[in-house]
Amino acid sequence: MSDVTAKRPWTLARVTASPGLRFAIQRVGYGVLVMLAVSVVVFLLTFLTGDPAALILPPEATPAQVEAFRVQRGFDRPILVQYWDFLSGALTLDFGRSLMQGEDAMQMVLARLAPSLKLAMVSLFASLVIAIPLGLLAAMKRGTWIDQVSRILALIGQCTPNFYLGIVLILVFAVQLRLLPATGSPTARGLVLPAITLGLYAAAETMRLLRSSLLEVFGEDYVRTARAKGLSERVTILKHAMKNAAIPVVTVMGLQLNTMMGRAVVTETVFTYPGMGMLAFRAIANRDFIVVQAFVIVMAMVVVTLNLIVDLLYSRLDPRIQLSGR
Repeated sequence: MSDVTAKRPWTLARVTASPGLRFAIQRVGYGVLVMLAVSVVVFLLTFLTGDPAALILPPEATPAQVEAFRVQRGFDRPILVQYWDFLSGALTLDFGRSLMQGEDAMQMVLARLAPSLKLAMVSLFASLVIAIPLGLLAAMKRGTWIDQVSRILALIGQCTPNFYLGIVLILVFAVQLRLLPATGSPTARGLVLPAITLGLYAAAETMRLLRSSLLEVFGEDYVRTARAKGLSERVTILKHAMKNAAIPVVTVMGLQLNTMMGRAVVTETVFTYPGMGMLAFRAIANRDFIVVQAFVIVMAMVVVTLNLIVDLLYSRLDPRIQLSGR
């Protein structure tokens, strides 16, 4: 066979015939549509609150000053022209300068992105360290007091607001015991309290999901077959049950990471952690809509990217997802 016939070119038909590639392209297309929809919503929210110029300027501003500001910012132009300029700036990550600090808005947000991602990843890791042993133990000891205590702890974790938990942790570990700093920072000690605050809800949710998934998998034929062959309970669970029980957990992990990025606004404010959430809170308080727009677009990009990664990982764990196209 010649090299020409051996190496098939990458044609459109070949790409669409591959379930994995077709699934990935489909998800990327969904992500582009989501980003476009987010850009429309973010742009329109600026005008739904009223005249942006009157909203940004102080109440004592004269009508002449308001009109001059509208012309300077381009608010007097047709709305479609303004949206096109906004979309062009979003594509190049150029939203202009902060109204309060005069710095580049996107640079301000991106400078806080790494600390926020670090906090979210540490919180997710902490939640898994707590959830996996408890979920596994609760499933193996179903109906016992261990199972009951684990479920009660999970319920408490899901019902406790993160701002309240953060304040309690500060009072106990920072004020009373003086073991950890009251303010958060990207250092090891500074991450402990914010990570626990942010990760407790995720730990409770993951524990309950893992428990229910394991109980469902325990009833499958291949698990019963493994036990009938004389395999130890440890090998049966870790080698056979956990792989399939982890599929819904992987999906939830991606959603939890997205949720953590959103809940971080409150957590970072409680601990004055130098992340995007704290920046967004101050921008909203100061009516700095340019920084808020940059923050929302970056958050949307992070969420879309995380969802894409989770979808691709999910499709690898369960190839049926590729074939169904869901």
